Parts: sequence; structure tokens; C-alpha cells
Amino acid sequence: MLLQQQLQQHLQQLQQQLLLQQQLILLLLLLLLLLPPLLLLLLILPLILLLLPPPPLLLKQQQLQQLLQQQLLLYYYYYYYYYYYYYYYYYYYYYYYYYYYYNYYYYNYYYCYNLYHYHCYCYY
Repeated sequence: MLLQQQLQQHLQQLQQQLLLQQQLILLLLLLLLLLPPLLLLLLILPLILLLLPPPPLLLKQQQLQQLLQQQLLLYYYYYYYYYYYYYYYYYYYYYYYYYYYYNYYYYNYYYCYNLYHYHCYCYY
């Protein structure tokens, strides 16, 4: 009984090995059949690519430089616009600040002058 089981296992192993060998042989034959057309395609493909026109999405070097210059000019103008706008706001703010400051001292002086006129002490 034990010997029969061992023989069956051995037979199964041999069948699996034979199946694997058959699959490998078939795969090698298929590769040998496909290899010449693939090699031929690899030889012809560079020639086909050379004969084809360049794709339209690829820009020339001059077009790329022009685009880059336009973007730089746009950035340049935007930067200076922002710069002048900032300084305009800055001067407007200081003008408003000094105007307020001047009015404050003017009213303070006028108030102290009145207090002094009525013989009161004035501190500022």
C-alpha cells in the first residue's frame, strides 16, 4: 500500500515535470517564430521615425525663447505695477497721517492758546 502511494506520487511528479518541459519548449518555439519579425521591426522603426514629420506640439527653440521673454516681460510689468501701487498707497497713508498730525497740533495749540488767554495752565 505504501509502495503504491509512493509510486503514484513519483508518477505525478514526473507528469508535472514533463508538462513544464513541454510548456518551455512551446514557449521557446514561439519566441523563435516571433524573433525575426521583432528584429526586423526594431531595424525599420528608426527609419520610419526619421521619415515622419516632427510632431506639431514640439516648439522650436526660437518659439520657446519668445514665450519665455513674454512671460518675463509680463512678470516684470506686474512687479513694477505692484511696486508703484505699493508706494502710492504708502505715500497716501503718510500724507493722511501728517495731515491728521498737523490738525491735531493745530487744535491743541489753539486750545492751549485759549487756556493761556484765560490764565490757565496748558500742558503739551
